[in-house]
Amino acid sequence: VGGEPYWRFYGLNSRAAWCAMFVHWVMNTEPTGVGWSYPTDAMTGNNAYCPTLVTWFKKNNRWADRGFTNLVPGDVIFFDWKQDGEVDHVGLVVGRDDKYVYTIEGNSNNMVRTKQYTLNSSSIAGYGLMNY
Repeated sequence: VGGEPYWRFYGLNSRAAWCAMFVHWVMNTEPTGVGWSYPTDAMTGNNAYCPTLVTWFKKNNRWADRGFTNLVPGDVIFFDWKQDGEVDHVGLVVGRDDKYVYTIEGNSNNMVRTKQYTLNSSSIAGYGLMNY
């Protein structure tokens, strides 16, 4: 709750919007016992701005629009809550089934939470693909 470990990881002394900071932290911290290896070049320069991350994934041919279903755990999911064409939230895919994509997100009601969305949810802008 509150995101302090994630915004402190960025060197901040007070709270800021921290969804991208959470994703950055996960990509730079190997989960104990899991052995995942996340590429970190998308998260350089203490980047915590969702639209810049989208630009990186698109530039590196690792972007998929809403409706993409060949998702794997660790792919990055981007949201456009206002549906105004600007991405304003980010999380990580932890799984999917025939109907839902399951996520873990930082700064969701000011806490880390797992959530689910229908695969064709209009709130999903697209995905940054990890291409394992």
